[in-house]
Amino acid sequence: MTTAQHRQNAVLSKILVVCARTNDGRVARLTVEELAGQASDTRGVFDIVVWSR
Repeated sequence: MTTAQHRQNAVLSKILVVCARTNDGRVARLTVEELAGQASDTRGVFDIVVWSR
């Protein structure tokens, strides 16, 4: 991802929800609560739910 794409995503990601699978096969939902910083120094706060298998 280029820096320009990253900056664009950071602006839009306040409504971003991502689903992922953990190493042990559980499904997780991450919802962005807060983003701070710029480009490679971006920090985030997420609401995370992980379901059991």
